[in-house]
Amino acid sequence: MAKRTGQYTTSSKDVLLVRGGMSIRTLVNDEEFIRQLTLAANSASYVLTVCTGSALLAKTGLLDGWQATSKLL
Repeated sequence: MAKRTGQYTTSSKDVLLVRGGMSIRTLVNDEEFIRQLTLAANSASYVLTVCTGSALLAKTGLLDGWQATSKLL
């Protein structure tokens, strides 16, 4: 998912990787980013996440009802 000039772009992909890291943590409160991430994840065949990216994916609600873990949780 690319962020350009304040806008998030998405497209239909087979695999979506939600990365983690210190710079990602602020996005958990970015409602527009979470909305776009939800759309991207729903259109992907596979959704993978690394580290704190799992917090972003959890915020979308897509992990509800699934067992998920992170080394930080």
